[in-house]
Amino acid sequence: FLLCAIPLGIIYTLLIPPGIVPDEWTHMRNVLSLSSQLTGTEKNGKITMRECEVELYNQQVQSVNSEYYDYIYTNLISISNQNNYVNIENDSIGFDQIFCYFPSVIATILARLLSLSAITTFYLGRIFNFIFYIFICFFALNKIPFGKLLLFTIMLLPMTVHQMFSLSYDAVINASAFSCIAYGMYFVYLNDIIKFKDIIFYAFCVLLLLTNKSSTYALILG
Repeated sequence: FLLCAIPLGIIYTLLIPPGIVPDEWTHMRNVLSLSSQLTGTEKNGKITMRECEVELYNQQVQSVNSEYYDYIYTNLISISNQNNYVNIENDSIGFDQIFCYFPSVIATILARLLSLSAITTFYLGRIFNFIFYIFICFFALNKIPFGKLLLFTIMLLPMTVHQMFSLSYDAVINASAFSCIAYGMYFVYLNDIIKFKDIIFYAFCVLLLLTNKSSTYALILG
């Protein structure tokens, strides 16, 4: 799984620049807002970003061209000198959404402390989401008692791959859903060897799903 997921994720994230994954601009805005709230820089009930982040956010491209690729890859690893915080017009998002964004929020706080550019910050958020995805999915594949090849295939479908290395919260939700399926089957078919750490891991993934998509997953998890 790791030998397939890691190179595929890297290829996809380089081919698909910031904002092209569905709703990724919205996810970027939410991640930046939550990061600002955690560090106490969110102002006036409005989403607060650094100036360099506003510049990237204002791009809002829907399709890519060579100029956009040049802009992204020229600044892929860079330091920013535009680190003053400013408001945009959108209201701050609810802090309860931290559960679906916490890997990329951690990455954003770290990037801001290091004064990394907005593009570098964006990609660091993607990397943290990706690390979370492959970590959770790796253990899910280990635990599922049968159907490993089927689960492996679903985890690496093109739709899932482009989300696993993105700023979308679907990286967290998909990984948690796969884990709940695997551990649920493990509890049913191998219930004689259940360990306490398995219950904790399952409960953690259930928490992530219920805090983000409770209406969808509550009945299934119950």
